[in-house]
Parts: sequence; structure tokens; C-alpha cells
Amino acid sequence: MKFRTEIDTDCKLKGAVDLNQSLVMLGSCFTTNIGEILLQGGFNVSVNPFGTLYNPLSIETSISNTLSLRRYTDADLVKDSRGIWHCLDFHSAFSSDNPVQMLERINAAIQQSHERVRSCDWMIITLGTSYVYKWKVSGKVVANCHKLHPDCFKRMLMSPLEVEESMGRLIQRVRAVNPAVKFIFTISPIRHKADGLHANQVSKSGLMLAIDNIVRRMDDAVYFPAYEIMMDDLRDYRFYDDDMVHPSKVAIRYIYDVFSEMYMSEKTINQCRLNVKAALRQLHRPIIELI
Repeated sequence: MKFRTEIDTDCKLKGAVDLNQSLVMLGSCFTTNIGEILLQGGFNVSVNPFGTLYNPLSIETSISNTLSLRRYTDADLVKDSRGIWHCLDFHSAFSSDNPVQMLERINAAIQQSHERVRSCDWMIITLGTSYVYKWKVSGKVVANCHKLHPDCFKRMLMSPLEVEESMGRLIQRVRAVNPAVKFIFTISPIRHKADGLHANQVSKSGLMLAIDNIVRRMDDAVYFPAYEIMMDDLRDYRFYDDDMVHPSKVAIRYIYDVFSEMYMSEKTINQCRLNVKAALRQLHRPIIELI
């Protein structure tokens, strides 16, 4: 008798992702978790070049701005009460007390990502939430609120159709310049507890309905069940971090292993393991150096 509900790893794309390809990964912090393992394994992958992005519209905006080579200026920045400058389209990792340097980093990220998006083999997008925050001054959806006063924003829930339309536009824009690109969509297994557990489920459900419709009607777009692995296979709090919300390192590694089993050949999987071991050896320093 089995006491687990394991995810079926039988996939028609077995072996489709390999080390000779270029990957672009966008989305929630779960993207960073998996992306770091891919980097360690030797993949040519760009991981969240604009910082963590949670909602579909902000991910769409980042791609649109990248392909149009939008150049950000002082008018795109806001200053908080501590004197720190922020850009509402970017994660707080770009925030700074020096607006000149900040804009240089932002525009460099767009420039560097432009060619990668135009030439990548895979785009992996992890959606975190259906909730969006609009900056009341402009009515524009923001990627990050940067802990600015809540009265500055209006919170809204995207419908499944709005999510589907947003990701549909993203796919069309990318394919217009990169017809061969393939997409992997996934839903972040990280629960947004601040929304409340019911609201989190409503949010995730909307994302699932939208992505399910996309992969049903679009070629070269597939769904990876990261959320289901966490909720239905690893359904035990020992697989969570101390906050009881984020997956533990063991869980992240397990989900990555399922990903590799579904999309990589055994040759690629083994080479990645060798690459990780080689990287760890290079980081190793002997306690006593022999002279």
C-alpha cells in the first residue's frame, strides 16, 4: 500500500531541456529557488533579472518593457520617508539611496535581458498571486509596494480570464521575435498567508484555471505542477521552512528533482550532478595549507 500521492513524472517532453539551451526564468521567489539549482548545474539561465515578480500583469509588463527597450528615468522613481528611491516596476533589490546608480542598474537589466528573451529556448514563468496593487496616482499595476503607505494603493483580484489574457499577450509578444521559444508555466507553492488562507486559495485557483486554458490551446506551452507537488505529495510541515509558508531546502530540491525527471534526459541530469560537485570542490578551502 502506498501512503503518498506522488506526481506522475511521465512527460512527453522528457529530454527537451538540456545544457546547450538558453533559459529565462521569471516570477515569484520560488523561481529563484529553482533557478539557483539550475545555475549550479551549469545551465545558461537568467533568473529573475528584474527581481521577484508575483502577479501576471507585472511579469507581462517586464517582458513588454524588455522587448521595447524602455528606458527608465527620474519620473519613474518614488522616494520614501527614509530617503530611499524605488521603482514600482522592479523589486526592492533595485532600490537605492542613489537614484542615478539605481537607474543605471534598471536600464542595464533591460538591455541585458533584451537579447536573451529574443534568443532563449525556454521561458519558465512562475505565477504567485492573482491579486494586484494599483498605484492610485496613475492607476498602474505595480510589481512591488516597497512598504509604502497602504493608502497609496488599491488592491484588486484578477479574474482567471484577465490572467489568461495577460499571459496570452506575453506569449504573443515573445513569439513575435522568437518563434521557436517554448514556455513552462507553474504556480508558486508558497502560500500568501497575509491574504488569508481562503483568499490565497481563491488567488491560486484563478491562476490555475488561466494557465490550464493556455496550455490546452497553445502549442509549446506546458504546465509543471510545483504547487501540486507541495500540497499533495509533500503535505507535511516538515517540508516547510520555519515560517510554515515557504518550502524547505529539502522540498525545493525534491521539486527540482521532479522537474529534471520530467524535462531532462538522464545524461543531462547526471552531467548537472557532476557540475554541482565540481563547483563545490572549487569553493572548498583546506583548513591547513601545506607549504
